[in-house]
Amino acid sequence: MDTYTYTVASGVKPESEFDKKTLGQVVLVFQGGGALGAYQAGVYEAMQEVGLEPDWVIGTSIGAINASLIAGNPPGKRLARLQEFWRRIEHGSFRQMAAAAWGGRFAWGQHHDDGRWSERVLPA
Repeated sequence: MDTYTYTVASGVKPESEFDKKTLGQVVLVFQGGGALGAYQAGVYEAMQEVGLEPDWVIGTSIGAINASLIAGNPPGKRLARLQEFWRRIEHGSFRQMAAAAWGGRFAWGQHHDDGRWSERVLPA
């Protein structure tokens, strides 16, 4: 199987249209790594600008969140949902978002060398 790699820069139109017959399936693969997630949203936005829609989207960690926002929404709403998510991340309090995501409480635990487990819970 041939693999094609295209670099898509925001605002730059490709010299020729993307031919799905030539390309085959377009797979968007996102890795984890916090801040990389915002860049991944930009990659998807650039793909949208040139009319390239992925057939498959996969990811791990923050990449899985981005992939789920893309795969879980109809094509016309995907970019808006990604942008909304990243605006919330940028402007929201992590504690407030975490509390909302985990039923109004935010907790973390620690496994100690002596086998004990301790957990701290913050109120929402």
